[in-house]
This record gives sequence, structure tokens and C-alpha cells, in this order.
Amino acid sequence: MRTSTTGTTSMHWAELTSRYVSSGKPTCLDPLNINIRGFVGTLLYWNRRYDDSIVQFGKVLEIQPDFPYAYAFRARAYAAKGMYKESLADLKKATALEGRPGLITLGRWGRLTP
Repeated sequence: MRTSTTGTTSMHWAELTSRYVSSGKPTCLDPLNINIRGFVGTLLYWNRRYDDSIVQFGKVLEIQPDFPYAYAFRARAYAAKGMYKESLADLKKATALEGRPGLITLGRWGRLTP
């Protein structure tokens, strides 16, 4: 295990964020806040909880169906699971909604999988 400059291990950080997200505290504060839900979805993605991340971004899109970053991050989670057809569909939707070609692209993300 590697220690960062702050003395916190990356494994420790992943465990803490996973516990925080699993507690349900972030979303119970304001269940309709897409920024909180998007943050939780991102934490789930980075903790490799792809199914949970997909569900969380789905909830964001239920609240605000025209939120391009929810589609973009859900695309990454789909790709990490090998669901490339769904990933590409979400990535196309994100790009169409953004209105600025190139902002949300494969090039910006580097690659779709971690």
C-alpha cells in the first residue's frame, strides 16, 4: 500500500468514501440535488461500484434528463462493465446535450475504462 503526502493511503480513502456513500447521508440531505447525486455517482464509479454508479446517475437523469455530465459519467461506468453499446449511446447523448463539440469526448476522458 502506498502512502500519499498527506499520510492517508489510497485504500483508506476508498474505504472511507465507500462507507460515506453507503450510509445514504449525502442524498438524504437533499434528495433532489443533482450535484450531490452526481458527486455520489462519481465516488461510486471511482470505487469501482459500477452498478451502483449507473443507478445513481439514472436517478440524476430522472430529476434532470438534460444533464450532460450524468450521461458522460454513466457512459464511463457502462464501459467499465463492458456494456459498450449503452456507453456509446450515453456518450452521444452527452455530446448532443452539451452543445459544444469536443467538450465531452473520448479524447477528453482519455479512455472510457479506468
